[in-house]
Amino acid sequence: MPIRSSRKSETYFDFFATSGNEAEAFDYDPPIAFTGNRGVWGGGSGPTSNVIDYVAIPTTGNATDFGDLTVARGSVAGAAGEGRGIFYGGLNPDATNHIDYITIANTGNATDFGDIDENKSGAAGMSNGTRAVFDSNGSIKYLTIATTGNTTNFGNPIESKYQRGPISNSIRGMVGGGLNPSVDTIEYITIATTGNATDFGNLAAANQNLGAVYSTTRAVWGAGSETPAGNTNRMQYATIMTTSNTTDFGDLNLEGYGCRGLSNLSRGLFGPTQNNRTQIDYITIASTGNATDFGDTTTNAYNQGPCSGD
Repeated sequence: MPIRSSRKSETYFDFFATSGNEAEAFDYDPPIAFTGNRGVWGGGSGPTSNVIDYVAIPTTGNATDFGDLTVARGSVAGAAGEGRGIFYGGLNPDATNHIDYITIANTGNATDFGDIDENKSGAAGMSNGTRAVFDSNGSIKYLTIATTGNTTNFGNPIESKYQRGPISNSIRGMVGGGLNPSVDTIEYITIATTGNATDFGNLAAANQNLGAVYSTTRAVWGAGSETPAGNTNRMQYATIMTTSNTTDFGDLNLEGYGCRGLSNLSRGLFGPTQNNRTQIDYITIASTGNATDFGDTTTNAYNQGPCSGD
């Protein structure tokens, strides 16, 4: 198939978004960080894994073993806040309703968080640091990260898809692409409220099982399987608070589907794919250009659940 060839730096952010001819300013002071300098991936497919790996995002190097999930599974979603990492749903061999959590600053095995009210795999996880939201196959669910318990209904997406590329800042969550069949749609929600998703714009092509990383202002999607071209190493970006189509960012060294991304709001890491099962690439989110090799995971897996924190 053809292939296209620190923690948050401020405690106060200004967002300027244009909608039609009207400009809006968004100011916020996030009460809780929803990301950090430790990046974590949990579970994975091909083979199905229960392993949790971690890296120090500001450095480069290979991942280190963190511990294990309560149940081995692939197609896991991840989200984080208040120092916790959440691993949601998955596939082993059928979709599960398991939710696990870890304390990101420590290492050790995951603990049971609660249950999804239906079995889910291939969900897209988003967070504002307090609330985690998960989009998969026609429903959006949420939970409060600091507590344990089962999920609550949030609303409905525009497209009933899974294996979407998720990003979030402290206001807005977004998903791009999706499978069965693949779409180029980007949708967004306001994480602090509940309700249905709204159209944002479009990816460069229909894409599924792609990775995504983000700063407070910019979303970057990478890798996946595009229609009709197939496996891609393309990266593309959009400004989170401005509805629009994506713009070319550069190329990854890895390509294909099953990619998962995480960030510390400055550097973004794209994790393994089905074609590159241990490889991690990194970018500087504020710039554009091609990715650089970061290191390798400890597992030979893809479709892992990503999160980051301190």
